[in-house]
Amino acid sequence: HLFKEETIGRMIDHYMSILQDIVEQPDKCLRDIELVSEKDRQQLLRQFNDTKKDYVKTKTLYTQFEEQVKKSPETKAVVFEDNELTYQELNERANQLAYKLREKGVTREDFIGIMTERSVEMIVGILGVLKAGGAYLPLDPTYPSERIEYMLQDSGAKYVLTHENINVPE
Repeated sequence: HLFKEETIGRMIDHYMSILQDIVEQPDKCLRDIELVSEKDRQQLLRQFNDTKKDYVKTKTLYTQFEEQVKKSPETKAVVFEDNELTYQELNERANQLAYKLREKGVTREDFIGIMTERSVEMIVGILGVLKAGGAYLPLDPTYPSERIEYMLQDSGAKYVLTHENINVPE
């Protein structure tokens, strides 16, 4: 009951492929033995990697996001652990942040650091910075403080968004 019939079939095909490779070339090193059949290899390389999509190149990410907000405002947009936001809620919070950043003088040329663990707030931060016209600089709070300081200085980040419990290097 653990696997579907088609999954078991693929596992058998892979096993048979490995056995055939060993029988045909008994001196072959383990690392050189093919683990998937030629058919599966082609599927992995061709079909699964065929991710080309046509995108409107004249729209910003947040413009496309706002179009989605209009289509499905009450649909969940972000879920992380026990926290979730609908498209409407995410858009409102990102707009509030963008407004505050613009009030502080954030413009198109400015980098804004975002130093937080993965969270709903991180997504709000990214979207808010983009809506304000800035560019966000992701900063992992687990980086050594010297690394964070270097990244902030090198980028010329104007501000850093973070949680209260995270210490930002001066």
